[in-house]
Amino acid sequence: MRLVCFPHAGGAAAAFRLWPSGLPPRTELLAVQYPGRGSRLAEPLVDRIVVLAVHIAQALLQQTSLPTVFFGHSMGGLVAFEVARQLGERTADLPRHLIVSGHAPPHCPSIQAPISHLPDAEFLRELDQRYAAVPAELMQYPDVLALLLPALRADITAVEHCADSPPGQVTCPITAFGGLQDPTTTRSQVGAWQDLTSGLFESRWFPGGHFFINAEREPVLAAISAIVESATPSSRGSAL
Repeated sequence: MRLVCFPHAGGAAAAFRLWPSGLPPRTELLAVQYPGRGSRLAEPLVDRIVVLAVHIAQALLQQTSLPTVFFGHSMGGLVAFEVARQLGERTADLPRHLIVSGHAPPHCPSIQAPISHLPDAEFLRELDQRYAAVPAELMQYPDVLALLLPALRADITAVEHCADSPPGQVTCPITAFGGLQDPTTTRSQVGAWQDLTSGLFESRWFPGGHFFINAEREPVLAAISAIVESATPSSRGSAL
């Protein structure tokens, strides 16, 4: 079984480095690395979800065939959905389940004002107020911030334009995770992911703010593990 994980805005594949030990045995974790960060630092940034998804879908089609579950947090949920939608046009088997976390679906109006156009200082302040995403100690290192800001701005731009194209639907089940104290996403927004699947839908709630997946990592991984196990073919079934 394969779990493909999509990072949040400004995030990288390393965000999931501690996850494998909390997953079921024989689960392969594949973390997506967006352009312009980590091992892909030299590549041009992408500021549209659909464009990101095209490249990721193509890369996943080159992977060995395994039953697959997608997990995406915040912006990663939007990317995971669009990748799943594009793959659904080519194969009925990828993914078997989509888990979206900490973000409204693309067809829901945002409750947040756009910020991608703001000057650097205001942009960072707004990011921190909304997501508690900028560690205080990082503000003391302007050289490091200068490296991180372009990717952050590109990702937030992508999120703010995610509704530019009609989202369509997927056929796989969707489970939507939400943080009970997350000020960026409402219950009705989390529930609206149901509109985007012709399959089953469930929502799950965890204590914490926007990054509840870190603060509540054990229960989050337990919930993901249960979904992975339910999506795994039985030994008598046929694998992808």
